[in-house]
Amino acid sequence: MLLTAALARLNATPFPEPSEEVRISFVNLVKLMVDKNEVEVIPFLNELSATLSKVLLDSNPDMKENCAKFLGVLSAKLKKTLGHYARPMLSSLIQNTKHQRSKIRKASIRAIGDVIKTDHAPPLLKDILGQLKGLLNDKIAEVRRELHVVVKEWLANFDLSYLKMFECDLVMILLAGVGDEAADIAQLCVEGLDFYGTNLQKLLDELKEDVSAINPNSFDEEFQSRMNAIQCYPSL
Repeated sequence: MLLTAALARLNATPFPEPSEEVRISFVNLVKLMVDKNEVEVIPFLNELSATLSKVLLDSNPDMKENCAKFLGVLSAKLKKTLGHYARPMLSSLIQNTKHQRSKIRKASIRAIGDVIKTDHAPPLLKDILGQLKGLLNDKIAEVRRELHVVVKEWLANFDLSYLKMFECDLVMILLAGVGDEAADIAQLCVEGLDFYGTNLQKLLDELKEDVSAINPNSFDEEFQSRMNAIQCYPSL
């Protein structure tokens, strides 16, 4: 009942609660509920997602940043379930990557990274990938760095089915970062490509062993070409 009441003050625009300070207090109350027992929040995830998608677009920058950080916590605590409800929140987060304040853009990228890593959420990346690529040209190095950190994490965490969907785009983002004017970003991207090449080869080798045990002739030319191509990543 308390959670429902708190969400009711935030789930419409214009907000039923006109005070910015009180709206922030309501969000903090929801965070406390999640910290206390995240399982009790699961039945309300549809309403919570709809509410957060609206609150993320609050004109108050502190609210945007606060909610983005909250989504990081929520993604970790509800990894198996949040992804089913992620679309509206991702839609608002990607809008916030265009905010004039770099800390809002950075926090939004971080939140997108965390939400996309939850179960069932990776396919939603296709809806926002084009806008994320635009952040390669962000004037603030910290924002560009956060983008590359997130992409590196996705490449390290996605299973093979999701890698097949997004590998080309994500690797191209890291390749673009290799030429970044900030030396630490360039190095981050080189290391990310090196790790990805090594890790993917390991995954493919394990898959090859599993499948070959069932059918030794199951690996066709396309799969073998994929394995050969990935050899180049560690040496970039």
